[in-house]
Amino acid sequence: MESSLVLKRYRIWCVTDSKYVFAWSATDAPHVCPDSESHEVDASRPVVVETLSREQTSIANLPVTPYDRLLCGEETVVIDVKPGIALSRLRDRVDLGGSGMVTCGRGAASYRIEVFSPGDHAELRTLERGPYVSGLCSESGVGGRLLSFPQADQVVTFGAYDSVAGDGFLFEISATGLAVLAKNDGVETMRTSFQNFNVDSMDGNGPSRLVLDRTRGYVWTIKYTSYGYGQVEFSVAAENIDLQQHLVPLHRYYARDRPSTACAYLPVCARIDYGASEAEPLAIEVTGRKHSVLGKYDPDVRDTCVARSERITDLLAAAGDGTQNETVVTVFAIRRRPGELVVPVQAAELELCVGNDVYRPIMFELVTINPREANAVDQCTWTSVPGIPEAESVLQYTTSCTSDLCVCADTSAVSTNATIVLWRGFVYNIPRIVHIDAAVAEDEVMAIRMIWPSDADAPPSECFAAVSLRTKEVW
Repeated sequence: MESSLVLKRYRIWCVTDSKYVFAWSATDAPHVCPDSESHEVDASRPVVVETLSREQTSIANLPVTPYDRLLCGEETVVIDVKPGIALSRLRDRVDLGGSGMVTCGRGAASYRIEVFSPGDHAELRTLERGPYVSGLCSESGVGGRLLSFPQADQVVTFGAYDSVAGDGFLFEISATGLAVLAKNDGVETMRTSFQNFNVDSMDGNGPSRLVLDRTRGYVWTIKYTSYGYGQVEFSVAAENIDLQQHLVPLHRYYARDRPSTACAYLPVCARIDYGASEAEPLAIEVTGRKHSVLGKYDPDVRDTCVARSERITDLLAAAGDGTQNETVVTVFAIRRRPGELVVPVQAAELELCVGNDVYRPIMFELVTINPREANAVDQCTWTSVPGIPEAESVLQYTTSCTSDLCVCADTSAVSTNATIVLWRGFVYNIPRIVHIDAAVAEDEVMAIRMIWPSDADAPPSECFAAVSLRTKEVW
C-alpha cells in the first residue's frame, strides 16, 4: 500500500445482526461484514466516520512515568561525576576501613575500589546528594564492573545510598548472585534476589531474553518517585538482540506501609565490604555517576544570608597579637549543623567591600576546610545564623575560629589538603559582587578570610571590612 493513501473508517449496516459494524479500508467501502463474511450487509448505506491521512500517526506503548505522564526527552542532570582528574574533595567522598582502597589516577578511565582482608571496606560516593522533588521522578546511575566475583560473605553494592543513615536503594552482588534492596533508617524494608524479580530476572527466561554477564560492565540504574510512597524501579542498561541499547527493568518495588526512605537526599554510591571470612581480594571499577530529575528541575530554595562588618584593626587584633603581622584572618565561617538534615546547600553570591581610606587593595578568599585534617574539630563556638531561628536553617555561624582551623600556612598541625580555595580576589572601596557555585559539604567548614600583606602598614583605625555570603538551601 502506498503511504500516500488515505485510510477511511466506514460504518456499515449488518442486516444479519441488525446493527452497525465498522471497518477500515484504503479503497472503496467494504462489501462484507467484518464480523463474518457470511453476514449480509447493506452496501448502499456506508458512512465514513473517520479518516487517517499519511500526515497523521497513531502510536501505542509510549513510555510513561509512574504518574502516567508521558516520558519525554526532558531530563535535568543534577549530579554528573566522571573519573579522569583523580579523586576530588569537591566531588567525591571516600570511606575506608582496614586496608580498603579507592584510587583514580589523572587521565584514568575509571575509579578502582579494592578490599584485601577480613574487616575491610571501601566506599566511593558523591559529595553532593540528589534532590527530592515531589511529583517528579529521580534517577541515579552508576557505571560499574566487577573485576572479580564476590566469595564467602563479600558484598558489592551500587546505588543511591547513604551508608551512615542507612537509607536508600541498592543493587547488591554477593556469592549467591544479584539482589536489590531498599533501606529506611537502617532497616531493610525490601530484599529480592534475582530469582524473584517481578519484571526480568536476566537469566535468559525474562522478557528481554538477556543473561546478566558478571564479567562485563553495566549502568546500574535506579528510578524512584519522590513522594516517599510509590514505585522504585531497578534497571540495567544493556543491548537487545538487535544490538540496540535500552534500559532493562529488573524489579519494581512499591513502598506501601512506610516511606521508602527516611533520608530524602541520597548520594550516588559504590561500595565493597570484604566481610569476616577469608577469601581472595576483591576489586571493582566505577566510571560515571549521575543523578537526574526526570522533568524540569526548579527547586524550592530558601535564601540564607550571613554577613559581618568589622574594623580591620579589630579583626587583626582578634586573630593575633593586635598588629598587622597576622596575615590570614577569618571574617566568619559557616557549617551545617551536626546531625542536621542533609538538604543540598549551595553558596550562591559573595559581596565584599572595604573602607574608602584603605590605600591598597585587600585580598579576600572563600575556602572550604576539612576540620579533621586541620586538627581543629569543635575548636570554634558555633551559633545559629544571626536573625534566623534555628528551625529555619541548617547552617551555623561563627566568628571565633582558631588559627589552627583558618591559617593556610603549611604547619605540622595542619594538613596541606585541609583547605581548598573556592574563590580569591582583590577588593577595594567599591563593593564587589562575586557569583559562587559551590556546595556546602556536610562534613566541612566554609570560611571567608581576609589576607593582610605582611609588608603593609597598619590600617587606619576606622577602616572597615564588610562581607556577606548568600546561600541557597533546598528545602
